[in-house]
Amino acid sequence: MKPDAISDFIDLPAGNRSAILVVDQFEEVFTLCSDPAERDTFAAALVSLTQVTNVQFKIVLIMREDMAEQSLHLALIQPFAQELDTRFSPPPPTRGELLQMITLPAKAVGLEFDDGIVDDLCKAVVGEVTALPLLQFTLSQLWAAREGNRVTWAVYRQVGRPREALRPRRSESITHYHLKIRLSRKKSFSNSSRRRPVAPAPPFVAVCRETS
Repeated sequence: MKPDAISDFIDLPAGNRSAILVVDQFEEVFTLCSDPAERDTFAAALVSLTQVTNVQFKIVLIMREDMAEQSLHLALIQPFAQELDTRFSPPPPTRGELLQMITLPAKAVGLEFDDGIVDDLCKAVVGEVTALPLLQFTLSQLWAAREGNRVTWAVYRQVGRPREALRPRRSESITHYHLKIRLSRKKSFSNSSRRRPVAPAPPFVAVCRETS
């Protein structure tokens, strides 16, 4: 298959429209693919979308922070990676954002916490680059161990604070917890005063996610 054939598999918007293609876990072109030719073909397919004449494509590559340099140095993608504002590493969430990430989903499902637990969760991860996966993993464990519709201090001590909760299962990957927390965070960022000034978006944008 020719690289530019990728457009045949995408439902392109009619007319002179804009479209966004999000490629999550882009680092897998290295971690799961050992064939440089196959890797280059995939990169060429993505680049070909920027050359579609009737659609203005923006391509978002989501990758692990520790794989960003290697990923962005692919020959066909490197010219785009050199453009200003093509790379974005989300800053650690603020305490207010952490509170929303914990309390809003909990409220939606009727989950309650004993007094002080939410504050302790925020305190444990605020300012951490890896706050999101740590928090998401811990919350999933607290949900599984809850007593009725409540996370008690007994449950919290049993599961442990975020880094303590992770220790028994450190050998397991927690990558699959990123997506849901990232979606929650996008919602909280929509009203955040920390948003950067809007500028014309380049064809490629790399979003570097934290690793644990």
